Amino acid sequence: MGGSRAAIVLSQDKAVPQLSPNSSSSRDKRCGNALRGCGRFAARRWPVVAVLLSLVASAAGPSLGFGLNLSRSAPRGLYQTVAAAPARGTLVVACLPLAVATFGRTRGYLGAGDCPGQTQPVLKRVGAVAGDVIALGRDIVIVDGVRVLAQPIEAVDSAARPLPHVRFGSYRVGDGDLWLFGLSSSQSWDSRYFGPVGIAAVRGVVRPVLTLG
Repeated sequence: MGGSRAAIVLSQDKAVPQLSPNSSSSRDKRCGNALRGCGRFAARRWPVVAVLLSLVASAAGPSLGFGLNLSRSAPRGLYQTVAAAPARGTLVVACLPLAVATFGRTRGYLGAGDCPGQTQPVLKRVGAVAGDVIALGRDIVIVDGVRVLAQPIEAVDSAARPLPHVRFGSYRVGDGDLWLFGLSSSQSWDSRYFGPVGIAAVRGVVRPVLTLG
């Protein structure tokens, strides 16, 4: 999704796709009260919108840096690469380290792509940069004394499989590293679980163009 490359981005969730995604019960489990865009319109019309947006991304991507996010851990829709450096608060598209990517692909959190382990890149917000001090607790993340997340770290994923996470405690972000967090922390599989990501793995900074909440 950076440079001249177009991509369909999966901002990965720790939820595995359901076998019956159109049933009301599975939709309720996936969405919950915290997620916007999971209303009747989004549930029924999203497949059509996704097809249209993917056509736009495919046609305009090579020249304008468009990509499509299909995951619920960030607003689903069309994003565009912008000329900016990764900084705290920016949205970035990044590849995950090989071991992390392989784990995510095996679990079904990541789709196929051209990142290490033949996985898709992820779309996350930069929560901490080099020099920042992170305090990671069971249900809170504090960066330099400021609370940035207040969602519990889950012990299992949607398939009831054990879900490894970073050990609770304080960490100083190393040179060349970033901590990445999902916009919907209740579903997002992010740095709370797999730790920092090298800034060299960032493909680009992006902005939302058209999303469904």
